[in-house]
Amino acid sequence: KEYYRIGETASRFGKQSALSFEEYAYSYMKAGASAVGGCCTTVAKHVEEVVRAKEELTNAIGNIHLYLIIINIITFALYGLDKWRAMTRQWRIREKKLIGLALIGGSIGAMIGMTVFHHKTRKWYFRLGIPLILGIQVSLILCFYDMM
Repeated sequence: KEYYRIGETASRFGKQSALSFEEYAYSYMKAGASAVGGCCTTVAKHVEEVVRAKEELTNAIGNIHLYLIIINIITFALYGLDKWRAMTRQWRIREKKLIGLALIGGSIGAMIGMTVFHHKTRKWYFRLGIPLILGIQVSLILCFYDMM
């Protein structure tokens, strides 16, 4: 972790309070801009851009969470629907579509659907593929959050 020294005060900022550091730095630079001139205003503009980019990223992460919730509910429901159609001998949902839904983010819904409905548990590519997809997605999410 780095320690940022602004003026005479030293502050520690972790991942959760990184935004407050930029806000503090921006207000400090803005106050110094009138005294020093153009150099501080340039730095203040860059800090402002960083704060704006972090806000946009936070909004995008909220949208990703909403997407993942919706796609997992849809995947779970389609596993249940396919099981019902299998029991009543109707037209089924294609296996490619069920695996595709897991690939685009519905792997948790697929795992729960397989467990709750006891559906597609005999097929090795579902039994091994869906947990593998889930593991890859979780590791990607963890890597993404570590980069932030």
